Amino acid sequence: MKRFRSLRFGLSSVWVRCALVFAGVWAGTAFIRASFVENALQLSLVEPTGINASPFLIFGMLLCIYAWSLNRDDLKRKTLQWPSFDQAFPALLFWALTLIVAVWVSHPAQAIFARMQLYALIHPEAGAPFIAGLISLVELLPAIPILLFFFPLPALIRSRGRLIGGSILLVLYGMGPVIEASYYRLVGPPLVTVVRGLLFLIPGTIPPNLNRWEIGYGSFKVTLGYACTDFSALMLFIGLFGLVWWQMTKKRRIDHAKAMIALACGIIALWILNVLRITLIVLIGSVYPAFALTLFHSAVGIVIFLCFFLAYVKVVLPMVVAMKNKGRRK
Repeated sequence: MKRFRSLRFGLSSVWVRCALVFAGVWAGTAFIRASFVENALQLSLVEPTGINASPFLIFGMLLCIYAWSLNRDDLKRKTLQWPSFDQAFPALLFWALTLIVAVWVSHPAQAIFARMQLYALIHPEAGAPFIAGLISLVELLPAIPILLFFFPLPALIRSRGRLIGGSILLVLYGMGPVIEASYYRLVGPPLVTVVRGLLFLIPGTIPPNLNRWEIGYGSFKVTLGYACTDFSALMLFIGLFGLVWWQMTKKRRIDHAKAMIALACGIIALWILNVLRITLIVLIGSVYPAFALTLFHSAVGIVIFLCFFLAYVKVVLPMVVAMKNKGRRK
């Protein structure tokens, strides 16, 4: 009974600590972006793009995966200890230093700020997304010392593989807008064509004056932007599918060829779902334009992705588990 209570406390302790890490990083980012910091420094925050490159969603999910894995690996026999003073105090100083560096990078001198804005203006397809991704990753730098502040060093050392993999995923996600710009140019035209084809099958008046990136139905029309290609959801799906796949290889024999096919089928399914999502937005927008461009546009993509990913992993991943040889059964 005592061991059960100790284990139960340890499980809740891990989740509480991950929540504190996320809250600490979010608070640090809020401080970096606060208006009083700009007024105190008399320097502007670098936001030359208008592109949402913040990797907080994937960061929060990685923390949940990390907490889940610690539940299995580190807490079966004993609770997870809190960091000692010798680890926590240097981590606090390190956090203050990284926060200063993040503020310094995100609020450059006016001459550098003007150059960055000019570069983003001249190179909107790659330069602006690159700056947005770079700043988003800089804002996440304080996450490193905050992890050290809330988790003991032995637990982090045992988890170095997961932490390195998660860090790589964060970098790829943070710099995703740079790749998204090229992806938009590649996938955008066929996406517009497919959605227009679906709308053409439905009775209605399609606006005659549509440019290459516009989609319309009735008197309503929208312009296909970077986010409409759903590139972030695609990267998120590949990353999370890969993490679940990697975790399964530790406990079961996996048919990796089937897993690759399952990943490819998931990507195709996501693309089809995105086509249907955009079509629904346009159809709803022809009747309720304000609702389609605000709440429905913002929420439907997240809901579709979460439902699809959970259902896909539940149904498809068991199919990639290789059958054991009968002779090896006991």
